[in-house]
Amino acid sequence: RADASRGVASWMKDASRGMQERRPTHHDCSRKRVVRIGSKTPHGVGWAGWWVIAILLSGPPLGSTVWAGEDVTLSAPAQEALAFIASGDVYKRQLGFLRLEALREPGTVVAIERFLSSTDPDTQAASLLALAAIQGQAAVPRLVQVLNVGRAPQVRRAALLGLEPLQVHDPAIISAYLTALRDRSPLVRMTAIDLVSRLDDPRAREALLLRKRRERDRNVRRVLATALARLPAS
Repeated sequence: RADASRGVASWMKDASRGMQERRPTHHDCSRKRVVRIGSKTPHGVGWAGWWVIAILLSGPPLGSTVWAGEDVTLSAPAQEALAFIASGDVYKRQLGFLRLEALREPGTVVAIERFLSSTDPDTQAASLLALAAIQGQAAVPRLVQVLNVGRAPQVRRAALLGLEPLQVHDPAIISAYLTALRDRSPLVRMTAIDLVSRLDDPRAREALLLRKRRERDRNVRRVLATALARLPAS
């Protein structure tokens, strides 16, 4: 483990020296490679991934990791999933987030949160869904904030999906659904329409009928037609 920790530190030091180069060079692969901020490191792992690896290798013995000042025991599947999200492989990273979402171990939250600022919208969305599953009701303020100010449509859609299982505990979530019916993205509007149509709330039909009168996107109108047919007759 000590050797692995020193190896990680050495790799990160090499990458840091490479970032200081102003222009790319054409040295062969046996020499120092230039790394730009936001790119992968010379070893194929994203910068956010290095934080996860550093946490895993420089902390206490495997199976017991310190997170937010507490001793938390992580299961072997959770440790493997954390290694997956640190991978430069897109498929492995998505699989890692899905596993963390299913495992719901609080000790993984700190590592997952580092990916919320990823430049890749799909990674942001996956990390948001994992956090929603793990934190439950505590994640509602973050999810609502992302729904209101998130830039990428798939991230705002992930916020909606993360709120869905929590709505029974927080009636205010329904207001977030209704607001999302006016989202600038057809993808988000279609997701909101589907969620609203499943509500047992008197505001649902009125909100969907209003959206129908204003909607111009053909695909969204199709989803609206299906959603309105799902509602009980008034």
